[in-house]
Amino acid sequence: MAGVVTQSSTTILTKFGTSIAGAAGSWLFTQGLNALEGGSESDKINQGINEVLKEVDKINKAVQNLSQALLDDVLTLRTDELQQPMDDINALYIDISQIINTVLTLPATLPTTDRATQVQDAQNRLESRLKDCANDVPKYLTKINSFLTETTTGDQTGCPLLQQIAQKCLDDSTDFLGYYGRTKAIIIGYWVVVAKGIALLQMAFDTPGVGFVEGADAIQTQKDNLSQQDQAFETTIGQNTINLAETVLNAEQPCLVPISFSSNAGYRVALWPQWNTEIFVGCPKTPTSLDGAAVGPTLWWLESPAGSLFDYEPSGNYTLHVKENATNMRLAMTGSQWEAVEIPDNDKNDANVWSIKPIAPGSDRYSLQFQSRFQGYSNFLVAKTIQSNGDSALATTEEGDVELRWEKKFDADSTAFRWQISGWVDTPSGS
Repeated sequence: MAGVVTQSSTTILTKFGTSIAGAAGSWLFTQGLNALEGGSESDKINQGINEVLKEVDKINKAVQNLSQALLDDVLTLRTDELQQPMDDINALYIDISQIINTVLTLPATLPTTDRATQVQDAQNRLESRLKDCANDVPKYLTKINSFLTETTTGDQTGCPLLQQIAQKCLDDSTDFLGYYGRTKAIIIGYWVVVAKGIALLQMAFDTPGVGFVEGADAIQTQKDNLSQQDQAFETTIGQNTINLAETVLNAEQPCLVPISFSSNAGYRVALWPQWNTEIFVGCPKTPTSLDGAAVGPTLWWLESPAGSLFDYEPSGNYTLHVKENATNMRLAMTGSQWEAVEIPDNDKNDANVWSIKPIAPGSDRYSLQFQSRFQGYSNFLVAKTIQSNGDSALATTEEGDVELRWEKKFDADSTAFRWQISGWVDTPSGS
């Protein structure tokens, strides 16, 4: 499932081809069904068409049920407005596939006159449906595009469709992998239909009897629109979250992915050896910064528990180990005060896993919630300023001694709960 969900709009369009069967299909529409004389030539084209249709069916089955279930739960009224053009594109695609398949499967023993009559009838029906495509599909695709790229400006009320979907999926997720999977499954459901629509326009343009002279411009317009939909998705969901999710999902399983891990202000998160297992933020002019300067992001690793991502489903929830490269120890909440500490991999007293979730759609800041095997100990990682009397308070500014601690309740407005996580730019040596 991960292989389907991580596909881009361009990949989906390529898999559907610029016609129903790529180059072979393009020849078929250019020459007409009458050019088919049966035998090996028909078999070759039939094989090409079947391969495309199987790929279409595979993608449809992979995302359709989940996509529709999520959409029904998100905003039924708005998605109903899109259902009609999507249904019409799907119906046209099926009709044309069936017309072509009828000719390709005519018995080889059919008398020549009977064959000619049936093929000509199919050609007439094909051209009629392709004229419908030329007339109607651009309107259908434009309507879909208007929803998938809409923005709110001025006095306009309401919220763009993608933002509504993203917020609902984020609310229903515990982590960035579930959030990404839910939103991507929905958008792929639309992109599959858009790819079908573009393929229909290509078929109409390739068929001389249709007279779709503006076809090249119409096809390019819709390809450009699809690219804009991809960009809108990336902006709305969050480019950093998309990159992080796809890196984890495309990694060998169980995954071990290098990340840059830092505080909200961009200072390092690291164990301070002088304080045993306690972890500090590398703020400027503190004992954790030996030269008095701020220390930038530190190399850490995201690691999936054994087997947790082998059967990835977009509707699932996923936890990960978080491990510092310099110490090769995992971040955990443990001890009598349930403080943020680092413990060796072989310490199995706790699950030592975290739910990592974007603060908001499009954000590159994340909350980290510890998932303990002890009920009631699912606390959030926070940055706390250590005061002279030994007490601590949520860090409103990152200066002085800032330590990693915990809070039971999440505060979306406090920067103390926000952490920067992104893919490590340079591949670590020895990895």
